[in-house]
Parts: sequence; structure tokens; C-alpha cells
Amino acid sequence: MRVTIDRLPVLIVGLLFLVCLPVAEWAVRRPSPGERGPFVNVWQVYDHDTAVRLVAAIVVGSLVALALPLGPGLTLAEVTERTREPVAVLMPLWIVLGLVVIVTNAAAKGQYLFFATDYLMTSAPHMVVVVAGAALPLLPMLAGMIGQRHPVLGALFLAVSVVFMFGSATRVLCGVVVLHLLGRVMGGRRVAWWAWLGGLAFALLTLPIPLNNRGQATHGLIPYWDATADLVTDPGYLSSTGSTFAENIAFIVPLLIYCSRVPWITLDHLLVELNPLPSGLAGWPDIADQMRVHTYIPFSAVGEWASLWGVAGVVGSVVAFGLLTRCCLLSLGRSTNATMPVALAGGIALGVIAAVQFCEYNTRMTMRIQDFLVALAVLERIARPWVDAAQARLARRPARPGGGSGPPLFQGAAAETPIRCRTPERSVPGCPLPAP
Repeated sequence: MRVTIDRLPVLIVGLLFLVCLPVAEWAVRRPSPGERGPFVNVWQVYDHDTAVRLVAAIVVGSLVALALPLGPGLTLAEVTERTREPVAVLMPLWIVLGLVVIVTNAAAKGQYLFFATDYLMTSAPHMVVVVAGAALPLLPMLAGMIGQRHPVLGALFLAVSVVFMFGSATRVLCGVVVLHLLGRVMGGRRVAWWAWLGGLAFALLTLPIPLNNRGQATHGLIPYWDATADLVTDPGYLSSTGSTFAENIAFIVPLLIYCSRVPWITLDHLLVELNPLPSGLAGWPDIADQMRVHTYIPFSAVGEWASLWGVAGVVGSVVAFGLLTRCCLLSLGRSTNATMPVALAGGIALGVIAAVQFCEYNTRMTMRIQDFLVALAVLERIARPWVDAAQARLARRPARPGGGSGPPLFQGAAAETPIRCRTPERSVPGCPLPAP
């Protein structure tokens, strides 16, 4: 079984719980894990046997979703080869898309990006806020793609994405380096193994920053800057990253146990959460308060299904999540026209975010991300024949005066390679056969 891009979100779910289980075991033996605020209510229900049983079910579900044959996928190396040319051809499109993401997020936060009295204050309609939040992880990936030809502009886009993530106190900030490296891969550049390790180290070291900022009395870039300066200059900052990881990432294991024991979750609740309609039409406001541990702690999606159907609900929900995500990414990766890189980049970003949401947030929040992923895959598939036809017309257009017919177009994985013929000196693509 090859480790292909479509399997990445499923791997994240399985590996995250496998890593977090021993960390949670370590944390629960400390004097007071999760001693602050409502976290203590979740840590108090931790049970070793239940944790092992539920995490084992998640691993089984992940293995099933990974192993089911859905067709050939793309490895990182294959993505690099296939995207190098189309990323260069359509560079203006990626720049415009990055600007759209920036404008959308600026409109969503408005003046509250700089200063706000509440953590979740926004200045745009709810749908704009939802779209902005879903598109923001795409910006550092676009920065990696754009940096292939325009390194200064790519660095600027990356810096802007960090500003938005930092000002919103989102934990996506911790993954900005990994997302940027994925963008470099999409742009046709290889990434060394040590760079991936550096991205993971960055995620661990920066995790306390958004969590600390969320607890401030005031919010936004200005208060967060002062709070972060005080945090990182504290002599105990580096030593605190381990406990922060334990209490806020390994927290997914006790949260899973807590949710599995909630008695009031019914199939009707979960059908409301699965409904792709806007919250008001789906009936979500009527049950939203019941599907949370606390104002700031939603249930976990996998835990909700465990509450309804036990171990079978865990395995089934992981398999369903994995297959839906894999099908979408496989469809996006099979496109052979020049728009494939941005579609696949968006799909990867949404798939990774959905995987984290599935572990830490409720089914409704996870499905909102997966709805965007499904919509992206469906729209790309509908538009593909028109895009292919337009690309073919451009490829057949007559040469301009002075020679040439415009920039080269992406021919896809199935394009024919030039015939090589051999002369006494060398092998030349497309050369005529020598006379006898």
C-alpha cells in the first residue's frame, strides 16, 4: 500500500490518537491534569481500559479506510512532477486566488483583527466568516506555490497568513509551516525530510501561543503581541510545551471517553449535525448547547458516534470520514488540466483541517469543512470538460508572428513523450532517423 496524498487525512486521525494515548496516560498521572477551568471535568472521567478500547477502534477504522482500494493515488513525488508546469503556466490565477483569500479574511475580521473585547468577534455576515475560516489554511499553501516564480510575493503571502492566524488565536497557526511546505510540493519543488521535522517542531513549540492568547481579557493583534512577548520570554516557556501538548492535544483521548458516556445523544441529533443546510434551516441552534462540554469545549465527532453506537460507531465514523475524504482527493488529483494544482491544494488543506476537526470538534463543525471539500470536488468535476476543451483550443491556436504559440500548457500524466532516436553522437528528442 503506497502512502498517497488521499490517505494523508486518514493517517492524521489514526496517528494522532496513537500518539496522544501514551501522552494522556502520562498526563493523567500528574497531580492535576487539566486543572484549569472546565478541562478538569473531562480529565476526571479518564479510564485506561476505555481509552485503549476506543483508540484501538479508531486505529481499526483508519486501517480499513486506508486499505480499501479506491484507485491509484498520487505520492508527494508524483504531485511534485505533475504540478511543476501548470503552476508556472497559471501563476496569475494563484496570485489572484491568494488575494481573494486575504480580502475575505480582512472583511471577516475587520477592525476586530487588531482589537476586540471577545475572542470570536467578527464584522461580516456568518457565511463570509465561515468561508474565510475554511479558506485561510489555503493561503500558506498558495504562498509555497507562488514562491516558485515570485519568492518575495510568496513570502509576503506567508507573512499575511501568519498575521491572520495569530490575530484570530487559531491553532492552525501551529501548522502554518507544514501547510507552506505542502504548497512548495504543489509548486513542483521537493522538500527535504528535515524540513518536515522542522515544521512539526514549530507546531509543538508554538502551540502555547494561541491557547494563551485565547485566555486574555482582550483580543486581537495588539493585546496578543504583548501577551505573546511575555509568554515566550518566560524562562519556563520551553518546558511548558510538553504539558501544553498533553492537556490540549492529548486532551482528545479523555474528551472521546467523556463524549462516549453522554446519554442524551440520539440519531436525530447527529442527523441535524450531518445536514449541509445552514444552521437555522438544519435546526442546529435548537441542540447546539447540548452538544458541548462547555462554551469553549465542543464534543468530538468520533465521541458523539461512540455515544450512539459504541465501538461500532467509532469504527464506522472513521471509515466513513476516511472514504469520503479519500474519494474527494482522488477525484481532484485525477484532473489532467492546468487547474489541478490549486484544486488539489485546496482539497488537501480542507482534508487536513477536517481530520483535526474530526478528533477535537463535533460532527457539525467537521461536516462544515467536509461540505466545502465535497463541493470543491463536485464543482471541479463538473467544470473539468469545459476546462479541458478550453485548454485544447489554446494548444491548437496558430503561432504568433515571430514564432511560438504562447506559453506551454500542461499535458497531464497521460501525455505522450517525445520519441527518442539515436545518432552516433547522442540521443535527440524528435530527431529524424539517419540515412542508411
